[in-house]
Amino acid sequence: MKNILFGLVLIYLAYGGLETYFTGNSSEITEIEKLQESGVKTTAYLEDEYFEINGIKTIDYSFNVSGTPYEGSYEFKSEKEISSQEVEVFYLEEDPKINGINLETQLGRAKQEGKSTFYLIFGILFGLGGIFLIYAGLALRRTKS
Repeated sequence: MKNILFGLVLIYLAYGGLETYFTGNSSEITEIEKLQESGVKTTAYLEDEYFEINGIKTIDYSFNVSGTPYEGSYEFKSEKEISSQEVEVFYLEEDPKINGINLETQLGRAKQEGKSTFYLIFGILFGLGGIFLIYAGLALRRTKS
């Protein structure tokens, strides 16, 4: 019985990996496209320092809308992408928590992110492992009865 349950968990994880591979990061892509279509532009101020993980640098920024402060973060690869402490930020008027800098770059990265072969291999291997465990669990149940 444990094999069957564990097999179902692996198939669920495989589904998640394959869905990510084939649909990409659809919610982030939708948000960025909405920002491109109807985003309001204002000025944001970058923090003085950024942090780096696996070659990707991230810097935080802040901006105000009608006196209310909002924050966001921007991922970049080269310091050349950041030319000054003041940058243009786009936000949704109905929800300024949804915001972004350099939308074209963000959209390209979001579309590319889901196309990593890691998610495809992950989905296939976990799917096969799940099928094998379910089959083995059913075979064990048949031999016991």
